[in-house]
Amino acid sequence: MDEPFTGVDVKTENAIIDLLQQLREEGHLILVSTHNLGSVPDFCDQVVMINRTVIAAGKNRRHL
Repeated sequence: MDEPFTGVDVKTENAIIDLLQQLREEGHLILVSTHNLGSVPDFCDQVVMINRTVIAAGKNRRHL
């Protein structure tokens, strides 16, 4: 998903997060790209941050 939280209200953002959690629990792989690290949900299994040629990876945004 490309920027799924851009331009949506809090209620819609929570609905998207609930759907992504449900899909994850069903075993689906979900790839989300965003420019706002603050919107990266804590339920992600892995987070990769790419800034030009610098790449950082961790289990969630707190590890970056």
